[in-house]
Order: sequence, then C-alpha cells, then structure tokens
Amino acid sequence: MSENSWSGNQHHNDPKFIEVSIRMPQQVFKHNKYDCSLRFRQAGNRELDEAVIYFPGIYETDGSFFRMVPLFENEGYRVIVVTTGNHRTFETLIQTFDQLLRYLRIKRIHVIGCDYGGFVSLQVQNTVGFSAKILSLCLINTYTQNTQFIPREITAFSIFGSFVANSKLSKEIENVSNNSQSAQFIEKEIGCIDMSEAKARIDLRMAITPPLYLHLPAEAIMSIEPLDRELITSAAYLPSLTIAGVKQALMKTGADWPHLESPNDLFSYILCHIKKWTPTVEPTIESK
Repeated sequence: MSENSWSGNQHHNDPKFIEVSIRMPQQVFKHNKYDCSLRFRQAGNRELDEAVIYFPGIYETDGSFFRMVPLFENEGYRVIVVTTGNHRTFETLIQTFDQLLRYLRIKRIHVIGCDYGGFVSLQVQNTVGFSAKILSLCLINTYTQNTQFIPREITAFSIFGSFVANSKLSKEIENVSNNSQSAQFIEKEIGCIDMSEAKARIDLRMAITPPLYLHLPAEAIMSIEPLDRELITSAAYLPSLTIAGVKQALMKTGADWPHLESPNDLFSYILCHIKKWTPTVEPTIESK
C-alpha cells in the first residue's frame, strides 16, 4: 500500500487511527503537587524499561503518531506519545514528565519531537538530574530558540487568550498547501485541541528557557529536515546549523509533518539513528 493511500480528511475516522487508538487509549497523568497534567498514550510491551517517546507538534493531539506506532511496535519498541497538557513553564512540565517516567518504570528513552515537540525535547535533555537516561534525540522540523514566537506588540492572543488560541494556531498554517493529506489532517487536529490547552501550548512556546547545554553526545542528535517543508524555520534556529556536531538528515519529501506524510521513509531514518545509540544490552523487563 502506498504511503499516500490515506485521507487526512478522514481524520479520526481513519480505520488505522481507530485501530491504533483502541490499542493505546488516551490517559492523563497529574503532577503530584501542582495542578498540572499530561495526556499520553502508550503501545508495545509495557514491561520494557526502555521506550521511544514522541512529543507532538503544537498543532497536533496525542493521536497524530498513529501512522508511525505500528512500525515501532513491529521492531519491538515500547512507544509513548506525550502532549504538554496545561503546563506553562518548562520547569513544571519536565517535573511532571519525570514523574510519569518513574510511574511507568522507564529508565532509558529515545526522544522524538516535531517542531514545538522538538523544542520540548531539547529542554528535556537540557535537564540535569533527569531520572531516565536519554539515549538519543530525533528533531523533526525543529528550532533551538523560541524568540521568534515572542510578540513585540499587543496581539489579539495577549488580550483574549484561550478564546482565540485555536484560531491563532490555524492562522499560522494557513499558507501551507491544503493539497497534502497531512495538512488536511493537521487542520482538523487543531479543532480537537481544548482551547485552554491550546493557550497553554502557545504560552509554553514563549516561556523562558535556560541556555542550551548538551548532556548527550552531539552525534546522538539528528535533525530531520524535509526539503519540501513549507513552515520554514530561519537558519539561525535550525539544530543542524546551531549545534555543532548534530547529524543532519534531509528528506526529499515529507513536508511539515513527515510522520503523517511519509511515515515509512521517516521511520527508516529514525530507526537507523536509534539503533546506533541503543546500548548493546537488551532492554530489561521489570519484575513485579
């Protein structure tokens, strides 16, 4: 079956989406102290202490990875998709995420993130004392700084907040070609994001972050940049050009959301990278 033999317009009515969602239902994990929570889904062997983590982009729900999940499962990986919930600071987000990994008994992770999700991934690896060992990062159409999202004047969002958050996200991608199935899917995704969560995402994207330091080898980070993407990030923010030693992977096609547009091609890049940075010792199964 061709990668393009799907309809983004079907959205959550897509048979594969339904099948994957049934196997990995949405769950909510709350911070043990603050009124903050994460939404997550997981697939694969829940007893493995090593997992592939996916942070979706700002325009996506936790269901957007449905075309990639079976590919990882077939290779024996445990997969967890995590959205940032109602967090508005990276400090609290990372605390909650750390608590989630402890709860799930995960000790080693490979982290994948698309656009905003890639920026979140960089902040996670920037954390000292994180409970799980980060083995590798795959950053898809990602940026290393968020200064371009901080408004220099009063905007409708700064006044009306959550009431216009979803509209703001839709406007950001209005110039992306609607001819692609992934763009159609993402437009529908934005409509499924709770407006208060949409506001929290936009706030978090503008949040203050500490200077970026690498706590894993630069070669363990891969920046995946499809050549046909339309949401262009300035070269000043691309990981492959701003972090010395980062591996750059150029995809001929994949557009802005290659996990939807070209999942098999994207998977081949990610799998090769993950395998290179997986310890020779097999992931252990937690005894109960």
